[in-house]
Amino acid sequence: MIRVIAADDHLLFLEGIKSLFSTSSSVKIVDVCSDGESLMSLVSTYNPDIALVDISMPGPGIECIVERLEALQIKVKIIVLTMHLEPNRARKLFKLGLNGYVLKEDAFEQLELAILAVAEGDEYISPTMLTAMRSLNNTLANGMPTLSARELEVAQCLSEGLTNKMIARELAISERTVRFHISNCCLKLDANRRSNVVTKALQLNLIN
Repeated sequence: MIRVIAADDHLLFLEGIKSLFSTSSSVKIVDVCSDGESLMSLVSTYNPDIALVDISMPGPGIECIVERLEALQIKVKIIVLTMHLEPNRARKLFKLGLNGYVLKEDAFEQLELAILAVAEGDEYISPTMLTAMRSLNNTLANGMPTLSARELEVAQCLSEGLTNKMIARELAISERTVRFHISNCCLKLDANRRSNVVTKALQLNLIN
């Protein structure tokens, strides 16, 4: 059972999330709250696997929350929820090391998939957000996606079944940097999770 904390200042949305997973055999909403400070308290109390975090709720912003959790060495995975299509901010947040980014309009269709993917060590980006992020970047050369040398190394490691922690050790970089490279691979290859990165990179002969 994947244990989840949900934080959002829209109470009806929280009720919807609780209802969505009320009969789930794989996801349990252990508690909910409506601001950043309460989220920090609940995470410390329950030590959940995943936190669902509204990007615009009162209290500390998501950037501050990520930094405080890392300073406390709390290993909770974070999936951001948002009403707004803001690809620039999404890129910055993935650079901080977020694990998932789900638009609220897609939440009730995609949230369980996102939670399961993130719980397995994957990253997840709503397809609508992925398309918007990709449009910001000149990622095509002669009609083919191009990955940087480091992104190719990370994609190769993914194809060999290495976890983020193992990739970080193998390439002598931080896990946060690994997650950032994976999100870039997702963006450039139009993949919304790491398994799709491997499939598409293999199809394009970018990796062995």
